[in-house]
Amino acid sequence: MVNKQYQRGRRFEYKVKKLLEDNGFIVLRTSGSHGFADLVALRDNQVYFMQLKYGAKISAREYSKMYDIMVDTAVADNIHFMVVHSKPYKSISWMEIITSDYQEFYSGDWFE
Repeated sequence: MVNKQYQRGRRFEYKVKKLLEDNGFIVLRTSGSHGFADLVALRDNQVYFMQLKYGAKISAREYSKMYDIMVDTAVADNIHFMVVHSKPYKSISWMEIITSDYQEFYSGDWFE
């Protein structure tokens, strides 16, 4: 039997995927990879690697892993590393990893 936390996270991934697709992105879901990105989104020659969190914040270890990959790969200007976070009945926070801190670049109301 699949646990409820997994089911909520999976539903959140599909909702964010649809939201992005409805806004012109091509989105790949990387489930089961246990990598640093749950979704990879493409639009206007920009690539977004996204770690999604529903109900919990990204851990320091996960954030550090994404930041290290970004630094180690000498990322081009068109490649972005993101954390997408939400809690039940709250708006989604879209944050780009630029330094060792988050930088929020968009937040909108979107309800469960």
